[in-house]
Amino acid sequence: MKHEFHAQYSLFLQPDFAQWEGVDFLTDALEQIPKHWRELGEVADTFARIELLAQAISTPYKDYARVGTRNEKGGLLLTLNHLNTFFKRQYDYYLEPLKLNPTIPDLTIFPSGSCAINFKFKLQEPFLSKDDTDFYIIDNPIRKEWVFKVPYIAPSQWKGALRAAMVQQLVEWWSDPDDDKQHADECSEKFVDWRIQLTRFFGNEKEAGSEGADAYLDKVGGYDLVEKYREQLKLLTKTGYFAGQLHFYPTYFTEIGLEMINPHDRETGAGSQPIYFESVPTGAEGVFMLLYVPVNCIGDGDAGIDERSALCGVAEGLRLMFTEYGFGAKTSSGYGVADVKDGSLVLNGEGIGFSEQDETVVEPPDEAFSKYLNLEEGTVQEQFCEDDGKPMRGKKYNKLAYAGETPEGGGSQNEFKHFLNWYKNLGEAWSKSVQSKMNSSSTELPSYEFKNFNDLMNLANLFKTTEMEGVN
Repeated sequence: MKHEFHAQYSLFLQPDFAQWEGVDFLTDALEQIPKHWRELGEVADTFARIELLAQAISTPYKDYARVGTRNEKGGLLLTLNHLNTFFKRQYDYYLEPLKLNPTIPDLTIFPSGSCAINFKFKLQEPFLSKDDTDFYIIDNPIRKEWVFKVPYIAPSQWKGALRAAMVQQLVEWWSDPDDDKQHADECSEKFVDWRIQLTRFFGNEKEAGSEGADAYLDKVGGYDLVEKYREQLKLLTKTGYFAGQLHFYPTYFTEIGLEMINPHDRETGAGSQPIYFESVPTGAEGVFMLLYVPVNCIGDGDAGIDERSALCGVAEGLRLMFTEYGFGAKTSSGYGVADVKDGSLVLNGEGIGFSEQDETVVEPPDEAFSKYLNLEEGTVQEQFCEDDGKPMRGKKYNKLAYAGETPEGGGSQNEFKHFLNWYKNLGEAWSKSVQSKMNSSSTELPSYEFKNFNDLMNLANLFKTTEMEGVN
């Protein structure tokens, strides 16, 4: 037995007819094991088969292994549904049980002013990125997690995308042709302060050359502002380097699609060399999480940035990245934009007090209803549920009661009727509130929900204008 995967199952060394069968088998177009290549049946893992499919690029069936024929879908394009099932299984069997999904940490161990932003998002345009693999059936595979092989966005990608969006925001403000900011002292000070805030968020580059965000902003601001920025930077750190106070988490997906770009010849007006990209398709959902940990006293001085305004800057940067500038590859072509669904902001705001009306007040269930509920989990007990997990209908409960088969622990028919009325009106909000606390180890800290970026901005502004001790 050979010890190298591709050498053990070499598509290139098979005869022509076996190569065709091999491609069909690897992409599930052929259910039976190829007659002329029986050992290929040993490869049962879906993604391992796709890895073997990469060998088709050195055979006459390269294009067939990618998308099939002109008249019949095949290859990688055909097996996308099987891949999506594989990704979902990896997520359910490994990522979830191993608790690899991002969860909000205990913010009480961090400085006052720390916060975590967590929300679901839905792609409005496909997301593109480039994987690290050198051998794949198409030239542009989506980036996948190294161990579990599910599509994902690495924390470093999130950091780079948000930084690019916030740098672009600063440059557009500074370069506004309708307002000559370069010759106004007040605007120059704001430019330097804005750069310092970006440095606090993302850190700066240890090896600053002719490329990178630092070099780009040096060029945009000019020599005089570079010197002012360097002076302010010395107040942050003696070494001149800063790690940054924003911390990012990975986002996992369970769907991929295939995009195609077909550059046209100028003379013929037709394309002959289509370029394929794996993508996370429009409509796919993911979870974004960010942790902000401010450090108030670094070095011998203070750069003069108000920590309470930092959350506003982060919220606006997230809005720009998700809805305008995009994230991932080919954002200039409109890829990588998304809408927020449900989100929460957990804030360690020691010394501040949001008014009670600013928090979502969820009415707890009556004590009599506790017999029907898992109070710590925010769910209805199994014996009082239908097969779909929803509360049992009143008619069914009454029927069981008349037959003397009332579910164990259940009360009277009238009480169950009142329970159903409460659950219909308030149960979903109560359940969501309990589960939100379960998903965060910071159970003693308030969690503020938002539905969109405007809501998040309102929360940030509320934090900015609230009296707070020890954060300045």
